[in-house]
Amino acid sequence: MQLSNNPDGSPTLGGLRYKVLSLLLVAGNLHLTEAEDEVAAATKLALEQREQFYHGKEAIEADRLLTLKMVGIYNRQILAVANYGMGADSFAASDSFEKRRLTTFDAAITHYDTQTPNGLCFTPDYSKGTVEVWLCKPCTDPEFEELLKSIK
Repeated sequence: MQLSNNPDGSPTLGGLRYKVLSLLLVAGNLHLTEAEDEVAAATKLALEQREQFYHGKEAIEADRLLTLKMVGIYNRQILAVANYGMGADSFAASDSFEKRRLTTFDAAITHYDTQTPNGLCFTPDYSKGTVEVWLCKPCTDPEFEELLKSIK
């Protein structure tokens, strides 16, 4: 994951977004309840960003939605994992989540590198080990809001 293309190495806005979302995903998967206040604050900010970019008047809708997707922290699936991990003992108790087996971050080929633009497929490289993570299944805004309500 590239966090910066700046000469001084400082992260770009997109790079900072990846850092925040990664931390939220890890906190939820590890049930790091010590981070509950930070998860709540990030969720509040993400919902405010969603409101601003869904209904704002600063730009045309397509630009607002692209901005939210590219630099905002509103990601229903990651926020669901982070929030659920703060309050639940097990992700397995909910149908909203699924466990995924991934390669380590430094694998030669990860799950996200397996399909090339010309249709070739490669097998993920598990030679350095695997990581199992819980991910939220795709959900709509109303489903996400119901999931948040069910946690509290």
